[in-house]
Amino acid sequence: MFGNSLAKASLSLLALPFCVIFLSSCGGGDPVASGKKHLEEKQYEAALGDFNRAIEKDPNQYYAYFGIAYAYANTNRQPLAINFANKALTLNPQDDGSYFVRG
Repeated sequence: MFGNSLAKASLSLLALPFCVIFLSSCGGGDPVASGKKHLEEKQYEAALGDFNRAIEKDPNQYYAYFGIAYAYANTNRQPLAINFANKALTLNPQDDGSYFVRG
């Protein structure tokens, strides 16, 4: 009986490094949700990083392009904001926020 418990404990310890590696490779969750949170907190540079990661995962993620446009608009980088707003609008023409950022 004791040997069986020891075997289970050993197996659990062996699995731990694989779980840690798997979880660390997941990127810490949804980058769009994280980017939205950073926008709300006016942490625009952090939001840019999150939204760029979202685009790497899914290049058709219109909200990530809008988020980048919004962050650039709020850091006085209008030409970049307009470019990303235009990209968001190509993916979602009904996105009122991108029209607002574009001006």
